[in-house]
Amino acid sequence: FSYGRVIFDNLFNLILVILLIQILSGIIIDTFAKLREKRDTITEDDRRECFVCGKTKEFLERESGSDQVFAVHVMKIHSIRNYIFFLAYLSKKPENEMNGLETYVLEK
Repeated sequence: FSYGRVIFDNLFNLILVILLIQILSGIIIDTFAKLREKRDTITEDDRRECFVCGKTKEFLERESGSDQVFAVHVMKIHSIRNYIFFLAYLSKKPENEMNGLETYVLEK
């Protein structure tokens, strides 16, 4: 039984555990960074382009000459909430009572 061997084994195990913890934390941090980057890209697209019609903020402002037209366009004209309500309405409506447009939208 040697004290040198015990110290060496414990240091080796400590270094190995620290190394594994660093590798795992690096993987976790990198994964969260990728998720944050993806979320930021989606948020930037939402601020720059209408989800429904695809018109950009610059295009709408240039066409109307107003700085507030994009916010009005996204909140009132193409409100995503209205489309979600419409899809919920279609999911509850019996198929035999739907017209052609409602059937088309539900199938998409």
